[in-house]
Amino acid sequence: MDVRELVAKVGRLMDQRRFGEAEAVCREVLANGDAPDGARILVLEPLVRILRQDGRLAEAEGACREEVALLEKMFGKGHAHVAPALHNLSLLLGMLGRHEEAIPVSDEELAIVTASQPAESTAIADALVALAEHHYELSRFEVAELLVQRALDLYEKADGRQSLGVSTCLNNLGRIYENMGDCEKGVKLLKESAQIRQDLLGVHPDTAFSLLNYGTGLAALGRFGEASEALARCQAVYRELGMEESPYAKACAENLAHCRKEGA
Repeated sequence: MDVRELVAKVGRLMDQRRFGEAEAVCREVLANGDAPDGARILVLEPLVRILRQDGRLAEAEGACREEVALLEKMFGKGHAHVAPALHNLSLLLGMLGRHEEAIPVSDEELAIVTASQPAESTAIADALVALAEHHYELSRFEVAELLVQRALDLYEKADGRQSLGVSTCLNNLGRIYENMGDCEKGVKLLKESAQIRQDLLGVHPDTAFSLLNYGTGLAALGRFGEASEALARCQAVYRELGMEESPYAKACAENLAHCRKEGA
């Protein structure tokens, strides 16, 4: 089978969610010394996704760095085609807890999309959110707030208030304000984020996550009755998804038990 056929096969296997087989084909292409750089790039992107969802983050980072290097070789450093791979590398470094190392990667992505995309592009907002998350994790809350506010403005202008991009920004701003000591403001934003996700996504992990943040924020304010309601809704979503054993679901159950006890 030639390289082009193998690359096409990877796409079909990914569509069918046959990730183990897709990974094997990706590695077959990468092991082929005659495979052109373009074919390597096309299989590295799905390979990064497979490795990340399988929790093999160090392997995913290596594959992503190889993809970035090949894209820069083919198109030049700073080209628009490099930005998505930089975005993925930034996310992987964050998942590995290496936020200081991720910041220059996110800065580079932001510079590329700012230069190559229209000023109102949501690709700029995506880069801002990723960069803000690293500053947030490093407790640089004022920096994170400014970045997320810029992203919120872009998402809202592009897609309206009732959109997933806006919900992400509201969730992140809510956490930021809680850490800055303004819990009332934070809870208000977390409530709106959870409602948007419930309306748009229904039973979904992101809906549950927002409800968990909202309920936890209410508990911190001593509003245990409202917190119990939000956390019970969160628990129901995790149960319907079959995710009761996930760390977030367990945190929800613990917080719910605490709130019910305190509110009794």
